[in-house]
Amino acid sequence: MVRQSFTAFASLGILVFVSPLWATDLILGTRAPLVSLRWADEKAQAQTAWTSDALGGCVQALFYVDPDERAVNDHVSEALERERFPEAYFSSIAVINMDDTRIPDFILNRMLAAKQRRYPKAVFLRDFGRTLVHAWGLAEDSYDIVLFDENGKVLLVSKGRMKDDVLKDFI
Repeated sequence: MVRQSFTAFASLGILVFVSPLWATDLILGTRAPLVSLRWADEKAQAQTAWTSDALGGCVQALFYVDPDERAVNDHVSEALERERFPEAYFSSIAVINMDDTRIPDFILNRMLAAKQRRYPKAVFLRDFGRTLVHAWGLAEDSYDIVLFDENGKVLLVSKGRMKDDVLKDFI
């Protein structure tokens, strides 16, 4: 029974155990646990990884997207686009959950390139291994949004489609 509830995998020669039971939900008013993710455009970022230590400096919205659910929160992206917040006060981070999609990589790469052209100031990252599902308790096969304050502390967590009343508070 216990063996079935754990998923074991090897990473860089180190045995790591990951379990949904170990996933910690983000706590409002605190910093998220440290994670490291790959840039969407690795050539431009010269093999460096993004870490959640980079959260802060301004209010940031992190979009955790299963590409199969990519349209679920379009209303949030459109509302943010209409607001035209100054870069000094607001930025966006899109994290693509690469493990929860059936879309072939070559199509996904084209979709991602189109999004990067549409939102050139946003940071785009790829999550291989459901890092934010395990470390932050975000949902699989979903489109979640986390809002961080200028100190990198969690202000809001919205799992799935953001409701209109939450969107008003979010903006």
